[in-house]
Amino acid sequence: MAAGSVLLILGFLMMFMPDYKTRLIRKVSNPSFQASRVVKTMVPDELAFRIVDQEPHTRILDLRSAASFAALALPGSINLTQADLFGNDLGNSIAQRHSGKVIVAEDETHERQAYLLLQELGYENLAILEGGFPAFDDAFLHPVSFVPAGNRWDEDVLKFRKNAQTRIPQLIEAQKAAATKTPKKEKKIQGGC
Repeated sequence: MAAGSVLLILGFLMMFMPDYKTRLIRKVSNPSFQASRVVKTMVPDELAFRIVDQEPHTRILDLRSAASFAALALPGSINLTQADLFGNDLGNSIAQRHSGKVIVAEDETHERQAYLLLQELGYENLAILEGGFPAFDDAFLHPVSFVPAGNRWDEDVLKFRKNAQTRIPQLIEAQKAAATKTPKKEKKIQGGC
């Protein structure tokens, strides 16, 4: 009788307590929690360099909508939703300890929340893209005029950007072409011993 009443009370409490995912999302969405955490950032130029260099140890986690991702996906990026960050299959694609994970979204707020969520889930080597996807788009995909920083590297940055502005769209098109190829039909092997 006592065991039954304890189970009944536990069941009643479980109905009103949020699950682990909900608590974690609420925690990382809290502005005071976000302000207390340091988030590593990556400038669009560094991400562009890694894309052009086709660095194998960089994973781009794109949190934009599926429609935005389908319209324009960065080479080698993975489209995810916040719910996907809890999935078991996510671990296989980004869990490699020495690979860097760059989180890309429409704005830094969503990137920061995903960063903190992944950090709470135990992932390492995380960074968010400064300015979000729009900053990368403005610098490399649909470039606006280059604003020099007034230092000795301005010429090098401008030269790199011009190169990357042609190379990255080529890589995007190559990725689209590879995704649309129809796989060859497997031939059945017939016969036997």
